[in-house]
This record gives sequence, C-alpha cells and structure tokens, in this order.
Amino acid sequence: MGFRFAAQNRRTVSSLCHPDEVIDQDYSFCVLHRSHRGGEFLYLYETGDCTGSETRAPDELSLSHAMVASLVSRGPEPGNETFLLNREIPEGAHFEGLFLPAEGFLTLSYASAGPKLSGSIRVSCSRPKVAVTTRAAIAHVLLDYGGSEGYVAHFDATYLPWSKEILPHDIFIESF
Repeated sequence: MGFRFAAQNRRTVSSLCHPDEVIDQDYSFCVLHRSHRGGEFLYLYETGDCTGSETRAPDELSLSHAMVASLVSRGPEPGNETFLLNREIPEGAHFEGLFLPAEGFLTLSYASAGPKLSGSIRVSCSRPKVAVTTRAAIAHVLLDYGGSEGYVAHFDATYLPWSKEILPHDIFIESF
C-alpha cells in the first residue's frame, strides 16, 4: 500500500547520552510517505514547527531530510505495523531530499480518525569525512541540535488533512 500524508507530531527530544532527560518538547509537522513493492519502506520527513492546534497542514511542506524505515512486522493486530529505522540507505529506497541516518522504531496504526505514528529514534550526528558527493556520504550529514553529538526523539504524530496527500480509500478503516 502506498500513501503520502501530513501529520502533526508531538515530539519530545532528549540527550543522546541521557535519553531520560528531556531537552525540549514541541510540535512539528511531518510527512509520511510509504512506497515500494509491498509498502516495505516508510519515509519520515520532519518539515517544520507548528503550534499543535492546527487542523490542516500548510500546502508547502519542505521534504528536505528523510529518515527511511523498513517494515519488520504487520501484527499482532490488523492495522498495526512496526518499522525499523535505517542507518544506511536500503537498496530500492527512493525518496526526496537528503538521507538522515537514524536508529529506532516507528509504529504505524490505522483507525477511523486516520493514521497515527508513534515511536522512538536516535540520531547520531557526525561531520562528513569526505566530500558529500555520493549517497553514502550523504548518510553522514551533520545536524545541530543544541550543539550535541546527536539526540533521541519520541514521536506521537496524528494525521492532518493536506492538499498534497495521496491516500488509499481504506486508510481510515479500523482494520485492514
């Protein structure tokens, strides 16, 4: 199953070395895009801050950095799927923007209110040791979150209507 939709994400950010110590808690827009033969790849784009009270996503969301996750489980209940984030670009993955290597898991669930994403990720930032000219080198893009060497983020994202969404007809049904 393929789709592309926007979501409002309640994000909690913690230190890489102390994931139990909250650094920041905020809201952001994100875009989820699922594609490939059996829908085995999920692309997560964080696209900008929001207030948390929006009822629609803005038309122009920037898809500049992508985290890529691979499907690992479709159960135990219908409508719940678990994805593991990738540190390297998996073969067959195609996405917009730069690759953001990450570790962790994401759970995608479907309900009558729409799709929901939750999970925890760890992003370790490092400076490129070579010129960023290949997809492999892009995997070492430097991010700056408060001058740290990385961060841990907890996601709780819920569907928002968006003018550029592509949804299958049954994405709002309780079970597949």
